[in-house]
Amino acid sequence: MNSKNNIKNSDFLALAFKIPNISSLSFANAIKHSLNKSGFNIAKMGFLGTLDPFACGQLLLASNTYTRLLNHINVAYKTYRATLFLGLNSASLDSENVECVDILPPFSSDRICKVLDSINRREVEYEPPKFSAKQINGQRAYNLARKGVSFNIKHIKTHIKNMDLLNYCHPFLSFEITLSSGGYVRSVGDLIARRLGVCGALCYLERVCEDDFCYLDSIKSFESSFVSKDFGRNFGVDSKLDSIISTNFNFQGINYPTKLAMLNIESALKYDKINLAKYEKDALCGRKIKLDSKITKNIFLDSKDFLESNSLDSAIKDSKIYNSRLESSLKDSKDLQDSKGIIESKRFLADFNSHFSIIDIYKNGEIKYILNNIKK
Repeated sequence: MNSKNNIKNSDFLALAFKIPNISSLSFANAIKHSLNKSGFNIAKMGFLGTLDPFACGQLLLASNTYTRLLNHINVAYKTYRATLFLGLNSASLDSENVECVDILPPFSSDRICKVLDSINRREVEYEPPKFSAKQINGQRAYNLARKGVSFNIKHIKTHIKNMDLLNYCHPFLSFEITLSSGGYVRSVGDLIARRLGVCGALCYLERVCEDDFCYLDSIKSFESSFVSKDFGRNFGVDSKLDSIISTNFNFQGINYPTKLAMLNIESALKYDKINLAKYEKDALCGRKIKLDSKITKNIFLDSKDFLESNSLDSAIKDSKIYNSRLESSLKDSKDLQDSKGIIESKRFLADFNSHFSIIDIYKNGEIKYILNNIKK
């Protein structure tokens, strides 16, 4: 499983598992170095969603020109497993900047569950950790915190979609949490401790998945469905994956074996796909393109036409649930709307046969290149 021929070139998106006690940047560079030693040609390696050095878990990597795609991968919710050390005093709310440890009596299970229930499936507001990557007057908050500079961070709101108690063996409280992107599990841990009337900090944090991207599940399902040596793409289990690449990266003199789950770009970007192979030559040169009117007519069906074009029962069409789902999908899309809420353009992943492009298509049939010439 460790041949560079598993992918066509060195431009890719991949899920990896970051080990603890290494920064996300150092981890990405270590993977880059190990792949180059194996015969890849990677000049640049980026990642989406920084993991704290003490944390482990899923990290989405992008190499070379595919680093441009990171801004187009939208993640609404992330799931973590964490262990809160009750009584642990830490300036960074984790095990990296420990000041002291308070010896506390254990809490009842009912008390623990009641506090978790007070946070679960709610929106919580808090100040992000001082030791975070937040920008404060052009500087990272963690750099200021390390220098002992006093500053305030604007409070943020995070939606807790779900939280389950995994285990409580005093003073360690383990839980799994799914929260909106941009939220800080360290701050949620601090909030839990304060509602118990004590201090506390995380001693373990693992990112499990980001929306439907799940590294461990993908690796297991892909390997269990492996039936040929050429890594065909249609396994019927996880269509997001193209292949698995095995490698070893070196950190502090130790070699760590790891597997990269190579993502299918079409499913990773989550844009609607449109086949525009007939315009391939113009797109390769970045020329202006005006689509056939039949194409744009189908793209810009209004909500009434949309309902009539689907073979749905009339009761479902008229239901508040269906209409609210349609309204929600329009709100969450990348479509551009005018002041009256009428959609003027829609965003697509265009397949130009030799390459992909991210484009906006306007009602008059003209297109705007957002990212052109994305390698297949």
